[in-house]
Formats: sequence, structure tokens, C-alpha cells
Amino acid sequence: MNLYTVLELAFLISMTIIFLIITIAVQVSKVTKRFPLLFYLRLTSWFLVLFFVTSIISIIFENGAFARIHFMFAFPITFFFILFFNNMLKESYYTFGFIFSCCLGFLLIFLGTQPNAVKLVVEMGYAKYVPDGLFNIIYIILYLIFLSFMFFWGFKTWLSSPFYYKKKALLCFTGIIIYIGGSIVYIFYYMNPIVNILIYVINLISLLTIVIVIMKEIKILYVLPYTVYRIAVRDNKGNPLYDHDWTDMNITETVFTGFLNAIEIMSKEVMQVGGILDINLNEGILIVNRSEYITVGLLASKASKLLRDCVNNFVKDFENKFKSLLEKSCVDMNEYKSAYEFINKYFSIIPYQNIKNKNQLMTLSYKYHELPKQIENNYKTIFKNKEEYEDVLNELIKTPCSNPSEFVDFYNEFKFELGELELKESKEEVEKKYLE
Repeated sequence: MNLYTVLELAFLISMTIIFLIITIAVQVSKVTKRFPLLFYLRLTSWFLVLFFVTSIISIIFENGAFARIHFMFAFPITFFFILFFNNMLKESYYTFGFIFSCCLGFLLIFLGTQPNAVKLVVEMGYAKYVPDGLFNIIYIILYLIFLSFMFFWGFKTWLSSPFYYKKKALLCFTGIIIYIGGSIVYIFYYMNPIVNILIYVINLISLLTIVIVIMKEIKILYVLPYTVYRIAVRDNKGNPLYDHDWTDMNITETVFTGFLNAIEIMSKEVMQVGGILDINLNEGILIVNRSEYITVGLLASKASKLLRDCVNNFVKDFENKFKSLLEKSCVDMNEYKSAYEFINKYFSIIPYQNIKNKNQLMTLSYKYHELPKQIENNYKTIFKNKEEYEDVLNELIKTPCSNPSEFVDFYNEFKFELGELELKESKEEVEKKYLE
């Protein structure tokens, strides 16, 4: 085995390890567990690992069967990444890109089973299998489609990231550009095979960049490339039950719920076309989900399959949790405040658009229910009334704030001063009464 082969295998093994790290990180992430709808990304990552493993085996053992499998893996990689992409951005999986890649993918698998799909060539003094003929062309086209979708996803993620993810999203997008650049350099491989080593170096740098960003902030993978403004829940009589904002919309829950009521009455009674599902606005869409007891309206700049699934799951959990209250026609919004747990469960990937600069700190929206036990006990000590405590937790998921421990420290620092001020005021009142 010559030096060229050793270098190629070293880079391939390194990239396999990197993709395996990304795969495991995504697999065990708490965010991923809360969003099983995003499992297409995990499947993409697993097939990328297999893509490199089969390449390593084919080189070491000069095995043509593993070489065929290696190149055919371009189809599931592209297939599942497009599903992930469409799930995040589109309202349907069946886009032109998806159908086109499926046609090419099945053709790739068919060609991969043919006798002349791969050929054994000698490069830099050692033999290896490479794709040949139409099989090679289809493989390259599928790989370019994958790179195109990856570029567009990285660009949209960077463009749509809130300020506190912006730098990391840009770094991740830079890594993607470097990876695509390495693939473009592959053109020169046909002139001189030594260029393959340069490609591996470029790819390794790009993958290290991407994996470092993902390991530091896994939620970069789940930034939605559109804005979600508000979600409101009302009973089927039109009474507001719950409301949550991600932006600075100066509209009360009563007004927003009244808007839902008005358009539903118009669609059912005036136009006689049944209950509403969607309303397309000039710069957004209102998604409406009506169930047995409640109607939920979500206002966003764009809809996607993921967003609709999140709304559907939110409705189911809301009805299951508050079924007894809904059956009694309870309209006290305080009784439904604990629905914030479903906001965290299904919408924690949605950034708060009212946090626009570094002077505002991140919200606790995605970890409010995982407060350290000591801090949780401190909050309960400060807010002894259960309703007050629930109010505080409810506001924590809406309001930009600092570390909760800082609030506790602040409270402990000033509570004695507050006591002294109250004592001083009471003494002054007694003296004033005495003088009178």
C-alpha cells in the first residue's frame, strides 16, 4: 500500500468519524427527541457514514460490490436530505426536486446492478474501483443536487437565524461553502488524481467547521427559515383561553381571538363553505385548526409541513390536558397557563423576534421547566402563592431575561433593605400619628 493510498484512507476515516460524531450528537440531542418529525436529518447523516464506510472497504479490499453500494448511497443521502428540507420549508414532500431526484435515484440503483457500472483503474500506483459511463453521470448529478439543497438550506438558515445564532449560522454556512468548493475542485481530478488528496483536505476542514458549530449549538440545525408570530387558543364559543407571542405585536389576545371568531363566522354562515383552514395574507398565513373543543390559530410568515404538524400535536395535547375544564366550558385563562409546556415541547425551535441585540439576553423558552432544583426552590420561596409562581413561569417563556440565578441573588441582596425601609416607614407613620 503506497503513500497515496494511506493518505486517502486516512482522510476517509477522519471524515467518517466526523460524520459519526454529528450523527450521534443529533441522535441524542434533547431537541431532536422533542421533534421526531426531523428524523430525516438523522437518516441522512447515517447514510453519509455508510457512504464513507463502504468507500473505505472497497479501497482496502479492492471490492467492486462495495464500490457499487458506495456510489448508490448517493440516492438515499439526497432523498432523505430533500425530505428534511421539504419538511422544514415546504407544505408538501412532493416537490419537483424530490420527484426528479427519486427518478434519478431509481435509475442509479438499476445502473449500479449492471455488469459495467464500475471499473478497476490504477491511480498513483494502486488499483481502485470508480463509476463508469451513465452510472457515473447519474451519480454526479445526484451528488450535485444534494450539494445544491445543502447550500440553499445553509443560506436560508443563516439568513433566518436570530441575532444570537447569527455568527454560528454564518460559520456553519461557511463550512458548507468550503465543502461545496472542494467538490467543485473534483473536476481537476480527471486531469491529475493527486487532486483527490486536496479535495479530502478541503472536505475535512469544512466538516470540522460544521461539526464544531453543531456540537456547540445543536439548534442551528432546526432554525426555521420563516417567522412565526403568534398562536392563540379559543373555545368553540369564541372565548380566548391561551395566547403566546414570539414578536412585538401590539395586539391583545381578545382582539386576535375576535379576528378568528369573525372570519370563522363569515366562512361558515355567510359564505356557507364550512370551517376555515388557512387564510393567506399579503406577507404571511394564518393556520387554523378546529377540533372538538377548541380552535387554534397560528400566524406565520410562511407555512410548512413541520409547522402544521406542530400545530396539530399542540391541539391534541392541549385538549387532552384540559379536557375536564373544556367540558365544563371554563373560560378563565389562568386555568390554562400551564399550556406553556406544549409551547416548549413543539415550538422551542422558534426564535423570539423581539430579541434584536446583544443587550437583550436569551429567553428561557426552551429550558424553563428544567430549572436547577436550587433555583426552582428559591422561586417557590419568593413566590409562595401557587398562582403567582405559575405566572412567573408563564412570563419567563415570553420575556427576555438573564440567568434566573441573578434574579434570586438580586432578591436576596435587597430583601433586607426592603424590610428596613418598610420598618422606617411604619415608624414614621407612628410618629406622625403621635404628633397629631
